[in-house]
Amino acid sequence: MNFFDPPPPPPREPPRRPTLPPWFGPPANVLPGAATFALLLVNTGEVAVAVIGGLATPAGVGFTVHVRRRRPRGRRPSSPFSERDVWDEGGRQAEVLRFGVALADGRRATLSRFPGRGDGVDQPTGPLLTTRRGGGNDATWTSELWLWPLPPPRPLAFVCAWPSEGIPETRAEIDATPIVAAADRAVVLWPEDGA
Repeated sequence: MNFFDPPPPPPREPPRRPTLPPWFGPPANVLPGAATFALLLVNTGEVAVAVIGGLATPAGVGFTVHVRRRRPRGRRPSSPFSERDVWDEGGRQAEVLRFGVALADGRRATLSRFPGRGDGVDQPTGPLLTTRRGGGNDATWTSELWLWPLPPPRPLAFVCAWPSEGIPETRAEIDATPIVAAADRAVVLWPEDGA
């Protein structure tokens, strides 16, 4: 034993998982409930857009948008939602796929509108629609989206428009009641971490 014993180690706190705000995506400590739905929003004969979902938590619902082309265009693949790197054969910026949702109470969210990013807002009012991830090729593209907050248990409309692909504004609805029921089945894994 030394005359000068080392001091005891400082108390260790367990590492905490960083939490993102609920409008960015599902909570990491929640297993979502499944609410199965599949909706072919539009099929022009050349391009189809479908919505398939969803995984619901008390904070919101995730679903997937599928874009299919009958014939590949032979270009570098890029997201049909992206405002960047979307060019037509003449070198002009092509019009992107517009996509959004309309809730039964009249509120709506689109991928092109995202308040609260860098504008000093601590918590946006919602609803918000965000892209979680996506990928594909020149003939198919799949994007995972997140809708915050959870829609009310009434009709939920999906709306898209893509004039450069011959798709006018098109709207189709589902009943959101099964989505809300699925959110009730979500399991919070570690309640002490918040949900």
